[in-house]
Amino acid sequence: MRTKLLDRAEELARSRGFDAFSFADLARHAQIAKPSVHHHFATKAKLSQALILRYNERIADALTEIAETSATPRRCLERFVDLYREAAQDGQALCLCVAFSAGRSSLDDDVLDALAAFHTGVLGWLRAALSAHGRPEREAESVLALVEGAQLMARASVDIARFDAATAPFVASLAQQG
Repeated sequence: MRTKLLDRAEELARSRGFDAFSFADLARHAQIAKPSVHHHFATKAKLSQALILRYNERIADALTEIAETSATPRRCLERFVDLYREAAQDGQALCLCVAFSAGRSSLDDDVLDALAAFHTGVLGWLRAALSAHGRPEREAESVLALVEGAQLMARASVDIARFDAATAPFVASLAQQG
């Protein structure tokens, strides 16, 4: 039941925003009483912390898989962009951490710390990938801002073509470097 609640909460947070759903929404989806949701997550802050910790693990695993199975550093970075593109779900959703970043004013300190840890991990991975591709490590913040901002543009217009247009110059620059 806990996994089912986390799955639904993530879906709602990514598609509607973390502040746009309640424990009552989760209870209806799971066909349980609202107090039963509180049995698994005492507060929405505890739910948000569990969501981000689980998401961080999943993305860290995905990044490890990309690094280990990409034939070239260029392909590694292309797959990173693809990961964020897929998370945008054709402009219908955002990466969970992008959704949380947009609504950070309603998050408690533990969740903000987990969000910061997520970004630190992704930036560390990006620095290594960029360095392996012969690009400056300092580009990591720019690349992360690019894919997160591109998701927001795609979500605002409900059009994945906005993501593609925003990321196309970066992807093209990878091809130019070989």
